[in-house]
Amino acid sequence: MKTVISTSEAPTAVGPYSKGIAPGQFVFCSGPIPLEPETGPSPKATFLIERGECSKTSRRSFAPMLGMETAVKRTVSFTDLSKFGEMNMADRMYFPSDPPYLAQQSGSQLCRRVLR
Repeated sequence: MKTVISTSEAPTAVGPYSKGIAPGQFVFCSGPIPLEPETGPSPKATFLIERGECSKTSRRSFAPMLGMETAVKRTVSFTDLSKFGEMNMADRMYFPSDPPYLAQQSGSQLCRRVLR
């Protein structure tokens, strides 16, 4: 049996999928894009602002149930891998100790043309 995870504290999914699924003891989460629940994307966002919004969305969606410290893996998608150092700098705030495993991928374009 699986449990669908959703919250009104974070933006809704932008497609036909769940923000998270818990099939037993594990939770699998869809990667957030930098959207504010009320206003959507920021037209003046920088990479660091977008990264912060992604982290806030993750905390709003899953931390109340699990806590970010329980994460074991995260996957980050980039359109510009030169931003990898900035991403690491920002993520140190959210994972100050024992950070989860990181998988990275890059592409020429991401959903809704976000900057990360």
